[in-house]
Amino acid sequence: MIPVVLRSWTRFHQRGWHIRWPLKSLAVLFVIGLALYPRVWLVPTWVGRLADMNRTLEPEHPWIAELAETVRARGPLDNGTPLATVQQVVYEHVPYAHDWEVWGVMDYLPTVDEVRAAGREDCDGQAVVAASVLRALGHDASLVSNLLHTWVVTPAGETMSPSVGEKSLTATKEGTRSQFSLGLVHNLLRGVRYGIKEFPLSRQLAIVIAVLAATLHPRQRPRWSVVGMLVALLGYALARTTAGLAPPEDPAPLAFLIGLIGVPLGWLLIAARAGGRRCVPLPAG
Repeated sequence: MIPVVLRSWTRFHQRGWHIRWPLKSLAVLFVIGLALYPRVWLVPTWVGRLADMNRTLEPEHPWIAELAETVRARGPLDNGTPLATVQQVVYEHVPYAHDWEVWGVMDYLPTVDEVRAAGREDCDGQAVVAASVLRALGHDASLVSNLLHTWVVTPAGETMSPSVGEKSLTATKEGTRSQFSLGLVHNLLRGVRYGIKEFPLSRQLAIVIAVLAATLHPRQRPRWSVVGMLVALLGYALARTTAGLAPPEDPAPLAFLIGLIGVPLGWLLIAARAGGRRCVPLPAG
């Protein structure tokens, strides 16, 4: 079985780069898509809702009316707006769970009805419910996100565990406004660190191995391939181990950055080929 695979692999690499590269890229993209969004039909819905996050709010939903009554029954308001009370009530009724546990995908922005049906959600689902409750109580409320966390802003203040850093996505009446700046780069790095720490290990390894495997070529020196694999996998292991050494809102630890750099470094080592060696088919048998 192994000789057959090796012969097929060698014959494949006798084809031109214009055939190999697209096929390898499609294979890698397929693995990435399967790891991040196995329920691919949710992607258009997710992207559409991100374009106008406030469209997910449903202040007239019957469940929201029940939660609003619960907030009213809790007593006096905070400076006229029950921010702390709404946060407490939502956390009580919507337990936290990652999107890959609830929806099977990396990220998803649900409606109130979907949160109610699922019975649990992460920060964006909790924020959707909280903003809907505040609107049902007669207060202006919108969603904001720094790509790592989603919370609620009102003229009277913020709620649902407001995060630090620049607001990369802000819901407005005209749709979601994106902020492109160095703060966005910082938020992306924080999001990558959180994802490496929390996202299922098996899915992450599938992506890393697929990228490294697609780089292999019969003309490579075996030792460079082995060394490159080790560097990339050890770098990934270091990044995942150190990703939680600092709170998500803090800058990335140095050890995490070193580990993160190790992954593309290992990829480059694998991509190094021995000059002048020919790719010839293995003998049959």
